[in-house]
Amino acid sequence: MTAGRSASRRRRVLQAALILTLVVPRLLLVGNGFAEPQRGLLTDSAGYLELADSLRLEGRFHASEHEESLRTPGYPAFLALIQTMFGEDTGFLVAAQVLLTLLTAWLLFRTARGLGGERAGLAAAGLYALSPNALFWAGTIMSETLFAFWLTLALALLVEGLLRQAWRWSAAGGLALGLGVLTRPIGLYLAPLWAAGALLAGWRLAEGRRRWAHAAALLLAALLPVLAWQTRNLLVHDSFRLTASFRTVFVDYTAASTLGDALGISRDEAAAQLQQSPDAFAAALAVVRAYPGSLARVALQGIARTALGTEAGTWAGILTGGGYASSGLLESLLRGDLGGIAEALRLRLQASEDRLGTELLLWGMLYSAAVSLLGLLGLLRLRWMRPGGLRWVYALVLLSVAYMIVLPLTIGDARFRVPVEPLLAVLGAMALLARPASADLEGARTGELG
Repeated sequence: MTAGRSASRRRRVLQAALILTLVVPRLLLVGNGFAEPQRGLLTDSAGYLELADSLRLEGRFHASEHEESLRTPGYPAFLALIQTMFGEDTGFLVAAQVLLTLLTAWLLFRTARGLGGERAGLAAAGLYALSPNALFWAGTIMSETLFAFWLTLALALLVEGLLRQAWRWSAAGGLALGLGVLTRPIGLYLAPLWAAGALLAGWRLAEGRRRWAHAAALLLAALLPVLAWQTRNLLVHDSFRLTASFRTVFVDYTAASTLGDALGISRDEAAAQLQQSPDAFAAALAVVRAYPGSLARVALQGIARTALGTEAGTWAGILTGGGYASSGLLESLLRGDLGGIAEALRLRLQASEDRLGTELLLWGMLYSAAVSLLGLLGLLRLRWMRPGGLRWVYALVLLSVAYMIVLPLTIGDARFRVPVEPLLAVLGAMALLARPASADLEGARTGELG
């Protein structure tokens, strides 16, 4: 009885600490959003707000031809809803996004608890609470926080559907995933991946036709909002497209970064050269064929920026309104130059105006390293997950993380890690997956996913 009370007390202490870690910094971020609203407005924020105004004031999705071709309606509709309900103050938008991060943490607790027990649930929410990326980007008018929420909700509903053997929950998860695609089009290719994971999990957990039910329900529900938006674009723009951003990113970022690296000029200068061509897309294809070494180099640098998930300049700007330059710290890290890292750290920690940015940068890098290590430990303990079919959910989460870190390629930076943070928290939480007392040791040795 005494041991039981002690365990209950420890659990309450952990829960209280988790709540404080989640809530206190986010309340400070909301206060900052009301006091200094301009700090949360980045370059792309103006386009999102313009489209939100058109939805709110005109009842239609309308902006400049370039801006409208790049954006999907999910995030502008969210901004328009908050502005209609509470007013145009940026602080209300920040508060709404902070609330989304709290809901995301709660969903992570439920999801990881379903996969690995209560300890894993608390660990997932705790890891997410400690993420500087998830915290600070919620203070910017950018779409990543909403996209992260939709992905987490989709995952939570899918896990619930598999555990309950109720395909309607999986369908709801698919709808959430589809709304995520309308928020960030990069989510489009997650739909078939998640459907495959649902099929493999359902094959182990269900019988007969129900084996197909979760995958079919998820995929069809995910495609509904996507096809509806593409139909709208066919009627309005005579093009059955989701967005034109894929083509724009390839020309202005992938090819331009490659050309800039090859010629020793800036990406903006290279992009201007490509846009002067009669066919910019054909010219971009020619560039990546001509300079494969430069393409590989700038792509690996972009992937590393996304994987590290640190943007101290933006974070410091949100807190203080000032700027921050890493003075070679991040560049030295990407090159593996230990001497350069030590020197950059020494110089930055000595300068009082740069100390905060350096501390934030270290926080981000240490967090990225820690959550990655925990994810690897979770992979080693995966053989103890029960029921075994849920291991396929872990696999689809792992592949989703890899996809979203790699796909931005040359454009990669810390904000593309924001939707990955909840998924990384789930992977890391599995490091606390307890070995079941009745585990089949022979089955555990095989390490099979199925």
